[in-house]
Amino acid sequence: MTIRADFEHVSALQYKLRAFQHRIDELESGEAYTELESKLCAAEKRHLAKTRHLEGELGRSERLNAKMRKRWFEVFETVERECNEKVGRAESQTKRMQERTWRAECALDAARDASSAQAGLMRELEQRLAEAEGMIAKLTAQVNRDFENSSLPSSAQGPARKRVPNTRASSGLRPGAQTGHPHHPRKCPKATRIVDIADPEDYERNPDLYRTGNVLSKLLISAHVAVDVIEYQASEWRRRSNGARLHTPFPQGLRDEVTYDGSVKTLAFLLANECCTSAGKVKCFLREASGGVLDVSTGMINGLAREFSLKSEAEKAQAVQALMSASVMHADFTGANVGGQNKQVLILAGGSRTMMLARESKGHKGIKGTPLENYVGCAVHDHDKTFYSYGLTHQECMQHNIRYLTGSVQNEPDLTWNTGMLDLIREMLHWRKQQPPETVPDPDAIAEFERRYDEHLELATTEYKNNPPTKYCRDGYNLSVRLQSYRESELRFLHDMQVPPDNSLCERLARVFKRKMHQAIVFRSFESLSYICDAIGKINDMRTLGKDVFAETNVVFDRAMPTA
Repeated sequence: MTIRADFEHVSALQYKLRAFQHRIDELESGEAYTELESKLCAAEKRHLAKTRHLEGELGRSERLNAKMRKRWFEVFETVERECNEKVGRAESQTKRMQERTWRAECALDAARDASSAQAGLMRELEQRLAEAEGMIAKLTAQVNRDFENSSLPSSAQGPARKRVPNTRASSGLRPGAQTGHPHHPRKCPKATRIVDIADPEDYERNPDLYRTGNVLSKLLISAHVAVDVIEYQASEWRRRSNGARLHTPFPQGLRDEVTYDGSVKTLAFLLANECCTSAGKVKCFLREASGGVLDVSTGMINGLAREFSLKSEAEKAQAVQALMSASVMHADFTGANVGGQNKQVLILAGGSRTMMLARESKGHKGIKGTPLENYVGCAVHDHDKTFYSYGLTHQECMQHNIRYLTGSVQNEPDLTWNTGMLDLIREMLHWRKQQPPETVPDPDAIAEFERRYDEHLELATTEYKNNPPTKYCRDGYNLSVRLQSYRESELRFLHDMQVPPDNSLCERLARVFKRKMHQAIVFRSFESLSYICDAIGKINDMRTLGKDVFAETNVVFDRAMPTA
């Protein structure tokens, strides 16, 4: 195999050697060069011809390109000119738009400034409008305040006051005694003189008439002031040794030339303090009624309150003891003008006894030293938080709640809790009036009242959460909070039949003092206020006990003045 491979390789080399030898022979003979030269010339001719053809094509192309370039330049110049015109128009338009945009932005900024100022003005006007509406509501509520929707008494309404409503239904019957009802005549006093009326002569001579034995009578009552002036005389004696003058002592109390007994003082005292008549008018009335005999001085009339107060210390001590032992005590403050300064009068009532105490101020300072300070029963009062520090239990005046609820209904018409609570309180008061004093109230009825009471307060919480109260009208909201916070003191009258549901007793006594205050206008000193309070309180205490006020007052004035 190796020998054969070498043979083939050698044979291949010999063939190549022969081919190269043949090529060398051709090159050495020049035939190849000649052939190559002829081929080269032919190729060169073809190349030159092709070159000339291509140069012609190139020239035509260059001329065509120049022509096309010229046309393109013309087109480009036209396009550029049009583009420049469009760009110029766009730039001018852009400039105008920029100017318009600038002016619009300036106008927008001005509008924004004006809008901001307008918005600020609107907010200010809305705030002022809200304040004005709130102030109108507040002033309207103040103007409409009367005895029905506030603690203002009906006597303080002025000449154009509303008529006090009568809650009783009209029966349609005529006023006065009704047919079939028993007759209730006036009490006939005992006759001081009897006048017999002579029978007509026709009656005596008429045989058809005869006496029945009955006597008909009519009373004619007349009044006159009878003054009994008693003159006490005593012989004067003189001692020879020293010239001293002596006489038999006069009865006790006769120190001045003219002395008025307790009856005259009582009459003047009651006219001045019970009837609230000025001292000058009392003096004039007594002088004219007595035909000029009773000519008392205004100084004596003004000093009667002090004398009565000093001589009635025993009655005041009894009143204090009765108030302290009463199961229920009514308490209230009312204002008084002393020398242009505001002072207070504490009114206490309970156990069929009443007292009026002059105090420098309200609060704990005004209660200190009074029967209420150490009281251990149930205190009935208006919503004055000071009173909650005294007494073991408390009852707030429901009539005040009715007035405040009425004001809430009038001033907050969008709410419903106040109307429901007002109807509920009136229903509870009506139920309470029907309960006998000594019976145990029905616990189921009380539980139902308390359930409805709590429902109305929950409704109030929801309504005030959705409609928050304004600063101008918060009475209704404050009332709802108070009714919830002092629930036990509001509803005590349902559980205890001895506890009254209102503080009307003190309010009636306060009106008695206010009548004197309106007559006096201003007291000159705190001591005079204290004496007037003692006098008015004692007079009402006598009337509450069913005593004869004139006789009891006469007894007080006939006492000797206590020594200091």
